[in-house]
Amino acid sequence: MKKYIVCLISLLFLSPLMAQEPAQQDSLALSKDVTKDKSESSGYYDLKAELVSEYLYRGQQLSSVALQPNFEIGYKGLSFSISGSVGLKPQDPNQIDLTLAYSFKGFEISILDTWMTDNNPIYFDYSEKTAHSYEATASYDFGFLSLSWSTIFAGLDGVNKAGNRAYTSYFEITAPFHLVGLDWEGTFGAVPYSSDYYKDSSNGFSVTNLSLKASKEFDLRDNLSLPIYASLIANPTLKKLWFVLSLALDLHN
Repeated sequence: MKKYIVCLISLLFLSPLMAQEPAQQDSLALSKDVTKDKSESSGYYDLKAELVSEYLYRGQQLSSVALQPNFEIGYKGLSFSISGSVGLKPQDPNQIDLTLAYSFKGFEISILDTWMTDNNPIYFDYSEKTAHSYEATASYDFGFLSLSWSTIFAGLDGVNKAGNRAYTSYFEITAPFHLVGLDWEGTFGAVPYSSDYYKDSSNGFSVTNLSLKASKEFDLRDNLSLPIYASLIANPTLKKLWFVLSLALDLHN
C-alpha cells in the first residue's frame, strides 16, 4: 500500500514540473475550472449533459454507461446544483444529488444530499430506511493543489468494525496541470477509518481512488462548449483499474 501512496503523492507534487515545456510559456497554466473564483461571480449558470462509458465515484464503480445531467446556479459565492445519473442498463441504479455550497477565496463548504435507487427506490422516504445520505465537505484550493474532507453526518451511512455508525469520511488531494495542450488532473483519495459504506473499507484506512484525468474543451459558440475527458482510475483496495471516457455538452454564461 505504501508504494501507491508514495507514487501518487510524487505525481501530485511533481506534476507542474513534468508539465513544463520550454517552447510554451503557458505550460504551467491551470485549467479554466480550477482558476474560476465563484465567490467573485455576480451570477452564473451551468447546464451540462454528460455521457460516461462507466460511472465511477471515489474509486467505486456505480454503473456502466450512464447519462449524467447537471444544473448549477450561483451568485456571490453561494451556489446550488442538482445532478443525476441514469444508467442505460435496467439493472444500473439511478442517482440524484442536491448540493448547497458557499465559496470564498479558494475555501468552500458544502452540504450534499445524495440518493440512489439501489438503496431504496422511494425518494421521499425519510424514515430509518431512507436512501438519502447527507454529507458535509470542506475544501481549500491553493491553485496548484486542492484539499478536501467529506463526512456523512446524517441519513444512510455505513458502520465501523464495532458495528456502530461510522460517520463515513473521505479525503482527497487533487493537483491540476497543463501539458501538450490538455488539462490534466491527478487525484489521491482515501477513506481514513473503518466504514463499510465503501467496498472493502471496513478494516480501516483505505486508498480507494488514484486517478489521472486528461480533458479538452472545444468552444462551439460563445456560451456552448464540448468537453471531452479520459480518465485512468485505480482502486488499490479493490485491486481494480478502469479507463473511462466521457463526452459532454455544456451551456453556461
